[in-house]
Amino acid sequence: YGLQWWSLAGVGRASVRKVANIAAVTFNNTVTETDVVNVTVPGKLMSANGSLRLHIAGGYILNNTGSTRTARARHYIGGTLQYDGGAANFGANAAKQYWHDSWFTMKNQAATNANRYSEGRVWDPLGTPSTGVGTNSIGATGPRTSNASTAGDMAIDTSADFVIRMSWELNNASANYEVSHIGGELIYVPG
Repeated sequence: YGLQWWSLAGVGRASVRKVANIAAVTFNNTVTETDVVNVTVPGKLMSANGSLRLHIAGGYILNNTGSTRTARARHYIGGTLQYDGGAANFGANAAKQYWHDSWFTMKNQAATNANRYSEGRVWDPLGTPSTGVGTNSIGATGPRTSNASTAGDMAIDTSADFVIRMSWELNNASANYEVSHIGGELIYVPG
């Protein structure tokens, strides 16, 4: 998978808990918003300063329809839309447009109903969309971070069960237009 591990300085390995494995998903031939992650987080799992970290080990969008198409990524926490990537353009070609990592972190801020959210992804140098999700360039010598990141405050009650969803919506129902996520995991880190 090539999973990325976050620095957990000061946190004992035994206290980090895997909440869920995220299965690989590939879909096409639909314009319906389609979940690639849908996980129920048990209430009272998170302490007042705990955090959840979701990592998807990569994936791609393939547009082989002959026309430029759009795709829209969304993240929901507790039923509330936290991130909307907008309608990103994907040019018409037979090359898969890859991203290497997609992640988000949700951290409680000294209470179980005051949280902070951040997310982002790193696109392949040859597969960056032209608008919306990110329009980055890369030097010849290294990776880049994506400007496809956001952060914000939330008021999700983590003392009760809540759902984390990540979805994609394609604007064309075609077998030649697909999204694929490799899979990943959701972990809990106590605060």
